[in-house]
Amino acid sequence: MSGIAKGYMFVYNLLMGAGWSVILAKVVQHLIENDGRHDGVFQHCSQLLLLLQTVTIVEVLHAVIGLVRSPVLNTVLQLLSRICIVWACLYYINVPTVQNSIGALMILVVWPLAEMLRYTYYALNVLSVQIYALTWLRYSGFILLYPIGVSGELTIIYNVWRVCRATGEFDLTLPSLQIVLPYLWFIYVGVALYVPFFPRLYFYMLKQRRKTLKEIGKKTQ
Repeated sequence: MSGIAKGYMFVYNLLMGAGWSVILAKVVQHLIENDGRHDGVFQHCSQLLLLLQTVTIVEVLHAVIGLVRSPVLNTVLQLLSRICIVWACLYYINVPTVQNSIGALMILVVWPLAEMLRYTYYALNVLSVQIYALTWLRYSGFILLYPIGVSGELTIIYNVWRVCRATGEFDLTLPSLQIVLPYLWFIYVGVALYVPFFPRLYFYMLKQRRKTLKEIGKKTQ
């Protein structure tokens, strides 16, 4: 990796890690100020959340051109699910039932925790700095955080399903083709995709964990 590429990747990871730490701080602030009630927490963080999650699209390019060693398909799958959650569910379905669901709180805690670890690890890795505790957390935290995050995503999708089934007002209309696409169809397809792809991503991370921690163990011997 060239010096320019290293500098870019360091700054990118540093800024993204800082951005997700701000989201977590805003979540904690909101909970403290509202006596633990999470109603409105999405609105409190929405602008920064939408910005950061949209910016992560460039990580597909990072994988394609070899700036990172992550498989392109795995990168696309993870980013696609999150972008659909924030834009197609939380933003587009602009109703309290969805935005104030416990699922929204779950992802607003779990995503920042996971991303702070990931981006901090990557930023230091660019500088060839390895801290065992951080590496262990990066490759172990997902064991708990990932299932909780997916549970939060599915909870949000369930609430979107309830709203769309009850109202039908969010169906997509294509006037030029005189076609109405029920939003429920997109929900069913989205949920179906979790079945094959969640295990794929989870077991890939378990494999990476074994490989990385094994390599560290050899270096410390």
